[in-house]
Amino acid sequence: MSPPPMPGEDHVDRIVRDWADEYPSLDTEAMAVIGRILRIARYLERDVELELARFGLSISEFNALSALRRRGEPHALSPTELSRGLMLSSGGLSKLVERLEARGLVVRTPDATDGRGVVVALTAAGHELQEAAIEAHVANETELLGPLDSDVREDLTRILRTLLIAFEGNAGRMRPGGVRS
Repeated sequence: MSPPPMPGEDHVDRIVRDWADEYPSLDTEAMAVIGRILRIARYLERDVELELARFGLSISEFNALSALRRRGEPHALSPTELSRGLMLSSGGLSKLVERLEARGLVVRTPDATDGRGVVVALTAAGHELQEAAIEAHVANETELLGPLDSDVREDLTRILRTLLIAFEGNAGRMRPGGVRS
């Protein structure tokens, strides 16, 4: 049984402490960083989902509507562009677009630049819903970062950007600077 938490200690601190007791030679530095990122991501995802649910949207649906909205008039993207931005497979994107289309939030129309292709476009209803949701979403995200002052937010943004660029720059490989293992 683990000893009681120490003041100012988080769940990952307790895991690292347990490993230090059980396996003292284990290097837990990466575990401490990644464990925190993963736990924070779960908390953030849960709280973002709860806020977006007030608008009847999942995170994927909100992100799709937002990707179209950010594009500017006519608020349309090819399925390939949309799936790339959302990190979805073509099958996952098809299901997502079908759900949004059934709700009247997007339409698929022929691509004016490519007679064989289609584009996914935001409808007026989709535009209206996205606009309402984005205001609440940004306020929610600001509140979620409330424990961090402006300087800490800037530092964290810089640090996370460095890690994300390393992953994004690897053309689909699983590890920054490396290959899948």
